[in-house]
Amino acid sequence: MASIVDTPQGNPGTFPPVTQVTKWVGGPGTGKTYTLLKFIEYERDQHGTDLKDIRFMSYSRSQMLDVRNRIKELYPESNEKDRERHVKTIHGTALYSLIRSKNITMSQELGDGKDTVIQEGSQTWAFIDFCKLYGLQYNPKLGKITEDEDDVLIRGNLPNGNAFFSVNNYLAANMWPFTSWPYAVHEMGIKIDKRTIDTALFHKWEEYKTSRKLWEHEDYCKLALEAHPHLPGTVLIIDEFQDVSPSHNALYEMWRDQGTFDQIYLAGDDNQSIYGFRGANPGYIQNTPANLSGAWGGSVPVSHRCPSQVVQLADQVLRGRSNMVPREDGGTVEWVRKQSTPAVLDHILDLHRRYGHLMVLSRFRSHVQKWHELLDSNGIPHLSRSGKFFTWDKVIPERDGQTQNKRDMGDILGFLYAMDKYQTQGGPWTVPKKYALGLSAVLSVPEMNRKRTDSYLNHLKPGLPVSIPDLLTDKMGLPEDLTPYDLITRMQFKGRYDPQIKKRLDTAVSNGRYIMPGSIEVDTIHSVKGLESPAVVIDCSFLEDRVKDAKADPEEERRVGYVAVTRSSNHVSLIEPLNGPWSPIFEPVRGWWS
Repeated sequence: MASIVDTPQGNPGTFPPVTQVTKWVGGPGTGKTYTLLKFIEYERDQHGTDLKDIRFMSYSRSQMLDVRNRIKELYPESNEKDRERHVKTIHGTALYSLIRSKNITMSQELGDGKDTVIQEGSQTWAFIDFCKLYGLQYNPKLGKITEDEDDVLIRGNLPNGNAFFSVNNYLAANMWPFTSWPYAVHEMGIKIDKRTIDTALFHKWEEYKTSRKLWEHEDYCKLALEAHPHLPGTVLIIDEFQDVSPSHNALYEMWRDQGTFDQIYLAGDDNQSIYGFRGANPGYIQNTPANLSGAWGGSVPVSHRCPSQVVQLADQVLRGRSNMVPREDGGTVEWVRKQSTPAVLDHILDLHRRYGHLMVLSRFRSHVQKWHELLDSNGIPHLSRSGKFFTWDKVIPERDGQTQNKRDMGDILGFLYAMDKYQTQGGPWTVPKKYALGLSAVLSVPEMNRKRTDSYLNHLKPGLPVSIPDLLTDKMGLPEDLTPYDLITRMQFKGRYDPQIKKRLDTAVSNGRYIMPGSIEVDTIHSVKGLESPAVVIDCSFLEDRVKDAKADPEEERRVGYVAVTRSSNHVSLIEPLNGPWSPIFEPVRGWWS
């Protein structure tokens, strides 16, 4: 099995003399991606490096899209295809090299005899078919099981087909043989009936894919490592290097050793390595040979996010030292003692009034669901970054019996808030155009009024406000004494969620708080990595079945807690467990600041 030889943190080691490798380490908010872009700017200005000479790799798709947008400033003459070609994920770069070298020929349509990439959550037909062939239960709606679902309650209820594919992905990311699957099950903490899975089943899945020219992400990473396709370029850059798995690291070493890259830049933070569920190991960033820069190079960077109190708490949780210094003295940490649920809810609302935006974070999805239900029942709009929960996000309206395009629930809610303020407080009598469009999409009115409304909104210049009374009475032909609650009863939403959405809107308007959905985010810690908020509320609950393992091997759990704390740019509230036992990571730091 893959292993890492322990060496002192930041040991530069040795590397091919032709290639210069620089490893920049910095903590949350220190601008790792910004620093990598500055390295690109240096290469451009000092060595004439063009975008076509660069290979920029990121860990996630969202980060990849962000870099593509930001690199336009350095290469304004580049087009979108150029940026897509040279800024990819690590997986995407491996696939690109295989297509370029004609090791893979991508299919244009299913059944044309060419290669097809499959993944759970989108191209699910192959997974469904295989499970039918071998009598496995499979739920395609679950998609790929990731660290966001690192919850023993959920994984304990996984159909055996979903569990099988999760174990297969873990084996591939760690470059372990199929015979190691029982150990993988143990390492993942996954609950599975081992009588339904054996080593032969993994070989059958491999044969199934090979005979049909199907490729999962890790399959073409493995092929790239076997085929050694040339990757053109002179400057190689990898961000978030602390998140690489054994297969990712092997790809990096292959590209490093091909001998054509003059300069390699790596960036990351070993304290934020939290993706062990899919094979990530902080040992790679700690031990890969490189010239040291940033925190390990003697110049600890300043976090532009975290003040001193937040950093001190983060270090206590980590039981180590951050790869950053705080932006300034200050910040606040508050321990919310166990008390009634309404009191905790009042605390969250108080933070919202003080800071305008906050995150409520839990370690496990089952706990996030309970927070979602609590806020929902009290008419408090909120969003989930992961999209795993039915929150106050996009809705599908219906008008005149026809399904409309998805709309932000916040646009509809914004109109209702404005209307309520106008009628009860004499507040502003206009709304932004997007609020009016949101309302128009969910109301059925007579055809003549619908045409008049559509024509008016379509011809209204962007940025011009819409009069509430003119829109409702003159354009839509609705009664003058209509209330927001009357409007809600007239709205139509697609499917079984219609009553639930209307109830949410009604409760949110009636409580008079006027909270917009995006100002409160509720999610797992893994889902918000890379994001920040002025105020962060951390649920210190844990799962009973996971406490023993976390105490036995606490390092990754400490890093998960560290990531949670360092999302804050001002305030952290630690909530004593409302659901389950104490987190073994947060319980020891109770009251440290006093």
